[in-house]
Amino acid sequence: MDAGGSVGETVMDRFADLYGGAARPLLEEQFGRVAIFIRAATDEAKETRISLTHAIITDLGSQVQEKPDGTQFLESTLEIDISTDPDAQFGGVENVGFQDAFEIDGERWEILNPTGGDHLAGFRLVRRSAIEVSRPGMRRV
Repeated sequence: MDAGGSVGETVMDRFADLYGGAARPLLEEQFGRVAIFIRAATDEAKETRISLTHAIITDLGSQVQEKPDGTQFLESTLEIDISTDPDAQFGGVENVGFQDAFEIDGERWEILNPTGGDHLAGFRLVRRSAIEVSRPGMRRV
């Protein structure tokens, strides 16, 4: 048995519990940004929007990509960490799916790959936008 823990509980389990219960809310309050979680519509329900007032967002940058037809587009990537507890102080979401999305600063971001934990989940988000301002195929960057 670990000091202060139960049988089979690891140091990392204790750390995750302490971080999720004490440190995480302070970090969200200090560094968090507003994000809207968008639950995809299903046959049973319409699209649902949940406001997360303190999501931790990291900008990973943007790069120009090219489609097979030569058309270029800008692919921007973010990482977002949110609480998995819907009753958390600043909001949270559980059971996020690949069809769901986030809205940040008025722009919709698709989910690329989720990671998860007991108290928080991280997601890599992507947004693709056209670069060509004039007629398609006529302008290259």
